[in-house]
Amino acid sequence: QPRKSKRKPVTAEELNKLIASATVYTADQVDQPARADSTVMLEPIYPDSLKAAHTSGTAIVEFVVDTEGRVETETISVVVASHPAFARAARDAAPSARFIPALHQGHPVRQVVQLPVQFEASNLARGRKEE
Repeated sequence: QPRKSKRKPVTAEELNKLIASATVYTADQVDQPARADSTVMLEPIYPDSLKAAHTSGTAIVEFVVDTEGRVETETISVVVASHPAFARAARDAAPSARFIPALHQGHPVRQVVQLPVQFEASNLARGRKEE
């Protein structure tokens, strides 16, 4: 179960300050970028209205992955989405994502990550159903 953050959301300006201060790194600043943990699949819930219309789409969410490979929920933002409902579904699913943390000089570090989330209408027959 993802941890709920009690901190207020981080603004883009605050995230840029964290990067500038080397508190958070970007992929090109680390020796080994954070990468998705293939043993934990991200399963966003397909929005009902778009599922019914067989609408495919994408969303890209951005967030900070901590030194344990968890998403810092207060840093989640949607970079772009083909539909607002896909943006909400990707944002809601992001906290459950798990990563192998980034490494800088042999140590795990926080890294900002952009994660594309695909919603494929052709996969609906075998996709996850909303409970």
